[in-house]
Amino acid sequence: MREDSEMRNVSEQLPIEFSIVVPTFNEKDNVEKLIEGIEQALPNLKWEIIFIDDDSPDGTADFVRSLAQSKPYVRCHQRIGRRGLSKAVIEGMLSSSAPVIAVMDADLQHDETILPTMLDRIRNDQTEIVVGSRYCAGGSIGAWHSQRAAMSRLATLLSRTIVTPRLTDPMSGFL
Repeated sequence: MREDSEMRNVSEQLPIEFSIVVPTFNEKDNVEKLIEGIEQALPNLKWEIIFIDDDSPDGTADFVRSLAQSKPYVRCHQRIGRRGLSKAVIEGMLSSSAPVIAVMDADLQHDETILPTMLDRIRNDQTEIVVGSRYCAGGSIGAWHSQRAAMSRLATLLSRTIVTPRLTDPMSGFL
């Protein structure tokens, strides 16, 4: 029994290695499933997930805070009177002390099982940024409606006129 307690205290003192920033608006129904998927994907890593909620009327922030009572690696930052995806991501990044940060959507379209691979590429100095793409080998847009898929392709083409390094999916949102 003492060993378990000592191990828990040691692990609680270890620094966080990885933060996952998740901007939310009306994503209450997806939060628990997202956390469970990340728990399975990162079982041997000291990580945290930071939900940046734009004061969702569905109670997303309250739900995240209730989960955080039993999961200390879950955090909620509720933004009141402010909106916007880019600013939410920046606030989430600024609230992290981890050396590596990922950004994921809360709508479950990003595959959390590739987080370890993304992290390994950063850790091994293979690159400074990794983008999870829908438009590369193994990537997918899932069951998107044809209009959403067409808008995504158009946004990707337009962004390539601004983004100089060739990215297959500059609109990914999964970094």
